Amino acid sequence: MAILAEWYTTHKSSDATYAILTALQDMGRTEAAEIVEKALEEADQMVPKPVGEMSDKPCPVFISYQWDHQPEVKAVKDHLEMAGYGCWLDIGQMGGGDQLFAKINEGMRAAKLVLCMVTTKYAKSENCNKEVNLANLLNKPIIPILIENIPWPPEGSMSMLFAQLLYIQFFSEGEYVRGKKFWPDDRFHELLGQIGYYATPDPEMVTEEYQNWLPQIDDAPEVKVVKKAEQTTPSQSNGTTEETDRHPTVFISYQWGKQPQIKKLFSELTKMGFPCWLDIMQMGGGDPLFAKIDKGIRNAEVVLSCVTSKYALSANCRREVSLSDALRKPIIPLLLEEGMTWPPPGPMSMTFTQLLYIDFTQEVSQRNFEDEKFNELVSKIKDYVQPDEVVIETSEESTPPPAPAKSPVPTPSRNTTPSPDVQEEAKPVRPSSVQSMPERPGSAAVSIPERPSSSSPKPKKKKSSVCSIL
Repeated sequence: MAILAEWYTTHKSSDATYAILTALQDMGRTEAAEIVEKALEEADQMVPKPVGEMSDKPCPVFISYQWDHQPEVKAVKDHLEMAGYGCWLDIGQMGGGDQLFAKINEGMRAAKLVLCMVTTKYAKSENCNKEVNLANLLNKPIIPILIENIPWPPEGSMSMLFAQLLYIQFFSEGEYVRGKKFWPDDRFHELLGQIGYYATPDPEMVTEEYQNWLPQIDDAPEVKVVKKAEQTTPSQSNGTTEETDRHPTVFISYQWGKQPQIKKLFSELTKMGFPCWLDIMQMGGGDPLFAKIDKGIRNAEVVLSCVTSKYALSANCRREVSLSDALRKPIIPLLLEEGMTWPPPGPMSMTFTQLLYIDFTQEVSQRNFEDEKFNELVSKIKDYVQPDEVVIETSEESTPPPAPAKSPVPTPSRNTTPSPDVQEEAKPVRPSSVQSMPERPGSAAVSIPERPSSSSPKPKKKKSSVCSIL
């Protein structure tokens, strides 16, 4: 009893009380156990229970925060759950002291990633520092979210860890209602994109608001890769084509800060016959994005590395470059930010030192990707992969080419040139270039590779045909 008394005085917590209560019950000292239970009831405390087992569906997102910003954190949690990601939050967790720490440990170990809601008080909080250190020791991905305007990295013991991480800025200069949505939509979409690297959303939790949150490529063409059927003579081939399914041959690695420009680059390369892998086109489904990235890089013939200062700091971008280098994939660096030194500082410098970049720092080069820099990029891509013959399908369904009109055409005067009216009626008979594939009448198709334009019938021949009929 003396040993138990000494241990209890040095371990004053809910776990210590539970240990004493269990020991008394095991010893058969029911009268002493009743005294402990009565004392707890008088103190208006619940008799501690052992920590239960983890749920069958643990929360993939662990939220670390400081209690002064609880309304903002609850709003973030609610919207993440509306997007399909369950969140672990200490609000509602029973117990305190060591029992709460045990639950924090279990919640973090079961989570796929940790969100750190960074403020000035968060950086100074001892408990928040413990959570960040535990996440780092467990090798959990950490995504810092700034909900307060503070310098980066924040002062304190977290600065060494946070200095190598990219934060997402949620705060804004304007006023907002606490407990309500206070962040721009594009910032929350960036957060969902980062979470998608490590976890997949639960379809049963996704609400209508987040059914189609993924950024869309407005001018992305619907492309079908076609392959000419191998025939011995032109008469046997009859111009037929067959569709083929291929993995994207160009992998685009970038950081989301340049997403509008990268979407334009994706569209231009796709139109030229280079199938491209882009993360926003791969999100969804049952696999985390990392598994799809691995498959995309392994199947690609060349990797485009879109370098910015944030790209050099991004842990996910560093992984993509490291995997590409390990698999000996050709890497073409595109420099998209002015004022950067080459190679960029950080772990990527060893890979980029031996590579020559293409300078896309000028705004005009990134606006439409149509200048000589883009031509240089296309030339380098062709060193590793040739463009496919593709067919672009428009969204609108087109009707088959109209048949020539059978109604009588006004007879022009003999030994004279056709009048302008006759020429205007002869024009609709000529099939347009969009309707040049009779085997696919359901869609308007345009073949991208250049081909000789078909000569239209001359009005004079049309005139002689009409005259012969008459």
